[in-house]
Amino acid sequence: MRLMTALAASGDRARALERARAYEKQFREELEADPNPAVLALARQLKTTGSPRPGAIGVLPIEPLDEGDETSRFAQGVTEELTSLAAGIPGLRVAARTSLVALHRELKDLRKAGARLGLNAVLEGSLRRSGRRVRLTMRLVDVGDGCQRWGGRFEREVDDEFAGQEALAREVVEAMRAELGGAPFA
Repeated sequence: MRLMTALAASGDRARALERARAYEKQFREELEADPNPAVLALARQLKTTGSPRPGAIGVLPIEPLDEGDETSRFAQGVTEELTSLAAGIPGLRVAARTSLVALHRELKDLRKAGARLGLNAVLEGSLRRSGRRVRLTMRLVDVGDGCQRWGGRFEREVDDEFAGQEALAREVVEAMRAELGGAPFA
């Protein structure tokens, strides 16, 4: 997919489509298996629009590091806010949380799950609480090589759970965009 995207971005759409056909043929004939649907979708898009799809990320559920229902609920809320806010970034596709979580559990490998969904990166993190103070640690992991592309730590005192979840998520998305220069997820 990266080769196809690079070829199309450099103006060589014909070679990108040729790679897709060769990939599909090899999978079907030599492995007697269905090719990755994300590769086929990218090829269809290249045929119709001539440009590769925008970047795509997934947001894994935030891991609560403290025991207790309150921390767990807060982490779930931050995950929901992050997913919604990231989906609002122009040109960025965000995988459905349920699809990503199910594949991650099945495959046990973030890179394989992300690749199967056609993602460029996955946002993951953990959350801790101490009284009203909340610390959120986030990482953006490249699904191609499994390396962290960006990371940050965010803290705040939380009186209103909903407002705190939204504020933390907004800080994460803005910091990630600023550090990476806009929307460099592709």
